[in-house]
Amino acid sequence: VKTPSRPYISNLDEIPFPDRSILDVGCNTGYLLYLFKKKKWNCVGIEPSRIFSEYGKKKYNLDIKTGILERTKFKKKFDLIILSHVLEHFDNPNKSLKIIRNNLKKEGLVYIEVPNILKPYNNLSFFFQNAHLYTFSPNTVRAILAKNGLKIEWLDDSGTFLKVFARSSDFIDSLREDDYRLVLSSLKRYRTR
Repeated sequence: VKTPSRPYISNLDEIPFPDRSILDVGCNTGYLLYLFKKKKWNCVGIEPSRIFSEYGKKKYNLDIKTGILERTKFKKKFDLIILSHVLEHFDNPNKSLKIIRNNLKKEGLVYIEVPNILKPYNNLSFFFQNAHLYTFSPNTVRAILAKNGLKIEWLDDSGTFLKVFARSSDFIDSLREDDYRLVLSSLKRYRTR
C-alpha cells in the first residue's frame, strides 16, 4: 500500500485499503466521518463529549462511541486512524500512540494534525492554551511517533499546523538536531499579550 502522491485526507481514495475502515479519535460531531461514509468507508468514531457524539449518531447515523481512547475497546483493527487536533490534548501521548498502533492494520495509515510550535498561530498567549498539554515541532512529532513504533511517510510543516501520515514500523529514529535551540529561536519572534 502506497501513500498518495498528494497525501491529504481527500486523496485517500487512491489507496486500495482492504476494508476501508476508519477510526476518528476525537471526532466531535462526526462530520469528517460522514464524508468518509458517503464514500463507502466503514466508520467508527470516539468522542469524549456526549453532546457531540449523540449529535453525530443522530444526524449522520454514525457509530460514535462516547468516551476516551484509553478506555475504549475496538473489535477490529483499522486501515486509517485520524488524530486531528487531538494528540496535543492527551494526558499521556506515548500511551495513546501505543494504543493507536495496536489498533492499526499492518499496512494502515495514521493521520495526525497538531499545532506547529515553530509557527504558532495568533499570539503565544493563545497558542499556549491550557487545553494543549503538549506542543510539537517536526522533530518532536517524528521522535514521539518513532518511540511508539510509527514511521512518518509524509510530513507537511509549511503552515501553522503539522500534517503527518505515518505507518507502523520497527525502525526507531531519533532527533536529528537540537530542537530546544530551534524552538527557542522561533518563539523569540513572538510577543505575549
